[in-house]
Amino acid sequence: MRYKEQNSLVLVHLTGPTFFSAEPILARNSEELNLIKTHGFSKEKILKAWQEIISTFKESFHQPLALNIHYIIKSNTYLSLPEKIINIAQNLLGNRLIIQGNWFSPKHVIAFVMSKPLPDSKLIKLVKSSNTRGLQEVVPFTKLITFYKNKYCSKLLTHPYIHKLLDKLSCSSYYRSFFEKFGIDYIEIYPDDLNLFLPHSKTLHSH
Repeated sequence: MRYKEQNSLVLVHLTGPTFFSAEPILARNSEELNLIKTHGFSKEKILKAWQEIISTFKESFHQPLALNIHYIIKSNTYLSLPEKIINIAQNLLGNRLIIQGNWFSPKHVIAFVMSKPLPDSKLIKLVKSSNTRGLQEVVPFTKLITFYKNKYCSKLLTHPYIHKLLDKLSCSSYYRSFFEKFGIDYIEIYPDDLNLFLPHSKTLHSH
């Protein structure tokens, strides 16, 4: 209850039983699945634990609560538990729930500006299922652009796809179009990318 009335706290990230990080990443392979079973963590117990934790967050904070999802959810072998956890959070929190995709990378913008099918469509659908939608960068975009320029020197830069890729990643208008298309309300960025995304301060709303 300590931070419930802290107006300077604008968003709280949910977390619960998981293998690492804040996302509900469970049993990505048979080894981790066996580890879960060995310690008696059944599917029912894990879901109950997440439900109790989400309820505790709900009572402890009045701020919006963000549930982070990661691309590893696609390869999850433990019977779609992350999606069930999302359903629990949606039922308990309603409009207070934010689904934040912790997988935003240049490949999504590249596909968007090249009019190609977007990768990770399942994850995009999950983010869009929330009334408030957030993204977190996987890597700093500006560092990656510099990396491309250093790696793909003059020879490869003559290739039209590489040339377009770098142009599009450096053009802020395409980020704005991407965010507007998918109704993204905010992004978590690295300090290196502040100037890259600053033009979107009117497009993206802070929470």
